[in-house]
Amino acid sequence: MNPNLNSLLLPEEEQRPEHCQIMITGRTLPPLLFLQESVAMLSDVHSGIRLMPKGCADPLFGLDRLPDLLLLYLEEEALSVLQSIALRPECLRPDIIAVLPEPCPELLAEAAQLSLQRILIEPVSRTELIHEVSLTLDRVRQRAGRESALMTAFINARGGAGASMISAGIARALAAEHQRQTILMDMDLQSGSLSHYTGVKVRYGLRQALESVEQLDRQTLRDFMPQIDENLRLISARGPELLLCDEVTSERMQQLLTLLLHSSEHLVIDLPRHIDLLTSVVLERANRIVVVLEQTPEHLTEGVHLIRMLQDELDIAESRIMLVVNRCQHGGGFLLHEIEQTLPHLTICQIPNDYQAARDALACSQRRAEQREHSDMTRALYLLAQSIAAGRHLN
Repeated sequence: MNPNLNSLLLPEEEQRPEHCQIMITGRTLPPLLFLQESVAMLSDVHSGIRLMPKGCADPLFGLDRLPDLLLLYLEEEALSVLQSIALRPECLRPDIIAVLPEPCPELLAEAAQLSLQRILIEPVSRTELIHEVSLTLDRVRQRAGRESALMTAFINARGGAGASMISAGIARALAAEHQRQTILMDMDLQSGSLSHYTGVKVRYGLRQALESVEQLDRQTLRDFMPQIDENLRLISARGPELLLCDEVTSERMQQLLTLLLHSSEHLVIDLPRHIDLLTSVVLERANRIVVVLEQTPEHLTEGVHLIRMLQDELDIAESRIMLVVNRCQHGGGFLLHEIEQTLPHLTICQIPNDYQAARDALACSQRRAEQREHSDMTRALYLLAQSIAAGRHLN
C-alpha cells in the first residue's frame, strides 16, 4: 500500500465540505481492511489505508495535511507508536480512535494520557465501530463550524511591489466594511513595516508570541496583538528583540497559526519575498495566496518564477493563487496583455497607481473608508477585499 496519505485521501480541491477524511493505519493489512469496510458504510466519509513500516513509530510522519480522524490499530511496537504521537503538539494531532487486539494496562494508561477519543478492544462489531466513528466525526464537524476562519497570504514577486500596503488595506476593509474579526500578521522578520504603517505601538511581537505559544489561549493571545480598530488587531514582526528564521520551529508556527485562526474570522499575513521554513508553513495552509507585482518586464519574470515555485515545490493548486498588478499605469495595456498570456488561468486584479489613496487605505479611522467613493485605487482595494471575503475569484 502507498504510505503517503496525500495520495489516499481526496485532493483538497475535490473534497466535499460535508465529507470527513479518515486515515486507517497499523502494521498488518487484514484488520485495517475490516476497519475500512466498516467505515465505508458511512456515506459522508472518505478513508485511506496507510501501512506503517517497521521502524516507523509515528503514523502521521511526512503528511502534508492531517486527516479528520486517525483510526489506529495497535499491535507491534504499540507503546512506541503512542509515545511518538504524544510528542506531537496537540494542534498537530487529529482525533484518534485506537483499536487494541487485547487488553493491555500499559497501553491503556498511555492512551488515557493522550486523551484519545475512544479505545476499543477486540472483538469489535461493525455496529460499535460505526457508532464511535460517527460520534467522533460529529464533534469534528461541530468544531469545523466554529473554526472556519480564512487565511490570505500576500507576497511580493519582486521587492517593493507593495504587498505590505495591499495586505494592510485589505485587512482594514475586511474589518470595517465586512465586519470580520480580522488579524493582520507581519512576517517580514527583518524589515516589517506594518506597525509603522498602522501607527500602532508594539510592546510584544511575533517572537514573544512564538516563544509563549504553548501557554497561550484566545484571551492571553490578545496581549501580543494591539488593537488597530474595532474588528482589527495586529501581530507585528517588530518587537523588543530580533527574530531569526532558524530560531523558530515549524511546529511552533503551526501552533500559532491554529490559535490565530481560532481567534479570528480572517487572518491576513504579509510575507517576506523569500521562501523559507516559516513562510512555507503559511503558504501551505493559506486559503488564498496573493502574488503582488508591478507593470514591468522584470516583475513579470520574477512573478512567473515565484508562481512556478509555489506550484512545483510546494504543490499549491493554481486555484489558490491570485495575481495583483499594483500601481497600474495608463498605456501599459501591452504588458497587462503579456501577463494574461503568460499566466492565462490565474485571476488577475489591477490596483491603480495613487500614492495618497494608498496612504489612506492604511489609515484606520472610519472616516477614511469614505475615500473609496472617490479613488479608483481604493475602490479596487475594496473590490479585492469583497472577493477575498466571499472566498471567490474576481471575474
